[in-house]
Amino acid sequence: MCRNYYRKKIFAILTLLLALIMLIYSLCLLGFENKVYSASLTNYDLISNDLLLTDYVTRKDDKVFNGDVLAELYKKLTDGDYSDIVEASQTETGYDEVSNTVAIHEGLNYGNIKSANNGNAIVVKLGGFEWIVASLTTAWKDANKKPILTLMLKDVPEIVDSEGEKVKFTSKFSQWSANNFNVNYPTNMYSSSYLRARLLDGVGYDGNPIKYSASGGASLIDYTRPTGESYPFDIFTKQITSDSQSNRANGSIIDFLVQPKNVQYQLTENMYDTNLATSKNTTWFACVNEALSFIDNKKWYTGDSIKTVQTKTGLNGEQGYFDWGNDYIWLPGHSEVGWGNISQRKSSGGIWNAELEGANSLRSSNIDSWLRTGWDNRATPACYTGSNGAHTTKDADTVVNGIRPCIHLNLDMAEQSKATSIDVPDEFSVNYNASEQGAEEQSWYADIKDKVEVKYYDEGGTTEIAKPKEVGKYEIELKIKGDYFW
Repeated sequence: MCRNYYRKKIFAILTLLLALIMLIYSLCLLGFENKVYSASLTNYDLISNDLLLTDYVTRKDDKVFNGDVLAELYKKLTDGDYSDIVEASQTETGYDEVSNTVAIHEGLNYGNIKSANNGNAIVVKLGGFEWIVASLTTAWKDANKKPILTLMLKDVPEIVDSEGEKVKFTSKFSQWSANNFNVNYPTNMYSSSYLRARLLDGVGYDGNPIKYSASGGASLIDYTRPTGESYPFDIFTKQITSDSQSNRANGSIIDFLVQPKNVQYQLTENMYDTNLATSKNTTWFACVNEALSFIDNKKWYTGDSIKTVQTKTGLNGEQGYFDWGNDYIWLPGHSEVGWGNISQRKSSGGIWNAELEGANSLRSSNIDSWLRTGWDNRATPACYTGSNGAHTTKDADTVVNGIRPCIHLNLDMAEQSKATSIDVPDEFSVNYNASEQGAEEQSWYADIKDKVEVKYYDEGGTTEIAKPKEVGKYEIELKIKGDYFW
């Protein structure tokens, strides 16, 4: 009998010698598929349970996150609890607002996190996917001090294609190519790319359509997912819907995600500054799609019309150059994940201080995967990382690569929306003594007495009774009173 997900039924037998009480979990669940994929990253600690409560879709108490898993994550990150997370997220990093971003504005980057975890990365499960913890920071250094956790999908996920076959979720960056910045929507501009429209399934943060540039870059066209193809990221992109059974019927968690436009370092990050700080040279210029605000002209390549991207479509906002900053799920850029040696351009771990290549690299994956970065001196090339983490660049319409996005998880909101488990034994026994006996007399009950209400029923579970005293069979119901789950 399933009364609702707040209750657990206990079957009790009172005999002359022994009362055996069997605990039966009676949950009404609606969850998600647990997806597991192979990975190139090998040195990591996986927190095995999902951050989301298994029944968060159907719960009526607006609890979404598993408090036990959050506590395990906090322990991994700081060897402490949530208060230590708040403190760690405000760690000084050497961020310089004057010279622009060369680090996250405060907190722990990927390198810091690995160093504090015996050299291992931390991987969490969220929505059935495995995500690498890329950084712990805040939204804003001097204003919004709430901690956010930046997660990068560990591997390119699988989807079902229009033929019913399981394939990796892939895309071209653009459907066309022209080395011309003097158009409304250049080939390697991420905000108007086919790649972004595909990642978002053609729907923006506000529910309005996300379009992509038509051939030639003069206008935008609607994105339509191929008929019969599945889409993996609904809970990270779709508006929250409710029905008579649930406050978030479609499972969306976008209210727990932070948009890049609200994360301080992402407003100013660029390859010129990051490269100058890490490699002490200026062989990289600012790349397309890096910062979400104006970059000084001296940092753009001067031998081309690349400045047009910012002055024509970015600074005045007419063509939506900065629109990707509104997205709840987004692709990382080179300035964040770093790059390997490229000709005269020395390698760097980027703002997240990532490993460069190989099994320890944040950039390593099961297949090659796109970055949002466009090249620094031409309108056609777009950047991606090889499966081993190596840097690669190709014209945006020539190759098909995996889609491996990032999110910013608002830990403050997750903490406020958590439920923690209650442990009870599978069975216990008591000796008949002609007195009233029940759950309250058991040693384990002391730990949960303030968390549950107790009711007793006859053997059929239909009639509520007083605490059992006579020989017979009974049912006990424990009803959760607060922010807990079985």
